[in-house]
Amino acid sequence: MFKWFRDECTLPWLLTIDDDMVPLSETDELVHKDAPIVATRAWAKTGAESHTGPGEFSMACLKVHRSVVEAIEPPWFAFEYTDDGAAQTSCECGYFARKARAAGFECVHAGKIGHRITVTVVPGENGPEMIFDPAMARINKQFLSRNKP
Repeated sequence: MFKWFRDECTLPWLLTIDDDMVPLSETDELVHKDAPIVATRAWAKTGAESHTGPGEFSMACLKVHRSVVEAIEPPWFAFEYTDDGAAQTSCECGYFARKARAAGFECVHAGKIGHRITVTVVPGENGPEMIFDPAMARINKQFLSRNKP
């Protein structure tokens, strides 16, 4: 998409939204913010806010100016792994954020966006209860146990 935007599109802005994200009324703030890179606050499938460190941002809902795309040499995105390839150390968001900072761009955060995840709704004592998909719950539990403060 970035290649198409750089090479074929003439518009000044590109807005990307992951297919599992759900715009909220607060998401509209992103559209009105004027900065080369604007990202909404987003939450991971673990329920924790994602990419909260200095200079970090989630690409789940991102508005990027043409000048950013043109200033960064491809590849714009990559997953990074340990030397042995056994564990992921960075997602495409972190990779792009580092390349953007190296090119002199900082991200501004504006608004929030929802994240759709798989749950099962079951009857509960006080009304419906939601149970995470077992596979997702297992992945989340493993993630959280490895990433305790």
